[in-house]
Amino acid sequence: MSLPDQKRMDAGAVVELFTVKPQKGGVQRYTTGPSGEAAVRYGGQDYAPLPIALEGAGYESSGAASRPSLRVSLLGSGSADPAAWHGATVERVRTLSRYLDGASEADSDRHWPREAWVVDRLKKRGRDEIVWELSSPLDLELAMIPRRQVLRDVCQWEYRRRKGAGWENPPADNGCPYTGGGMWDANDNVVKAGNEKDDACSRRLSGCKLRFPEEQPLPFGGFAGVARFRR
Repeated sequence: MSLPDQKRMDAGAVVELFTVKPQKGGVQRYTTGPSGEAAVRYGGQDYAPLPIALEGAGYESSGAASRPSLRVSLLGSGSADPAAWHGATVERVRTLSRYLDGASEADSDRHWPREAWVVDRLKKRGRDEIVWELSSPLDLELAMIPRRQVLRDVCQWEYRRRKGAGWENPPADNGCPYTGGGMWDANDNVVKAGNEKDDACSRRLSGCKLRFPEEQPLPFGGFAGVARFRR
């Protein structure tokens, strides 16, 4: 890939190309121009005209990841259904009009770096347009993987239960391996002998550290390393 050359006097217009990949249904491709109502072709793919704008996109080296907005017109959207895009992946490619297929300098390798976002939350819906809040694909809080939901601060392992005068431990493949004698309640308070029924994990990282003070890494059933940013 080589970046477009905007220094030339005849550089031409910047063209934004959007690829939407819904969780259900086929891939959709749209453009904001430069030919008004006409579709464009780039890299062998057709992009239908649709008033669509990505606002607030950017990458920061520190702090919270940016959460841009995707503003889409509901007027004249044809077969597009922006209201059904929740959870979809949106990719944006920016290039110059002279690199589009059919142009004199057509080159599908000339564009700015590709950007990818996930449609996360509905911000606004009016009669004429819909506005989605996007998140970075690296922001995995609440995403789904087979059999489990990605939760940053909640351990999802099954904890042992009191059974008669002893303990019943959960299956090893999805249970907490704790078999020690120390006991704490759901608020991480110490439980004294004789009150074994009050032993319960808080399901927080703090509860795990109480039971496994020397264990590295901790057998924590959450995703403590996942970024979670909500503005």
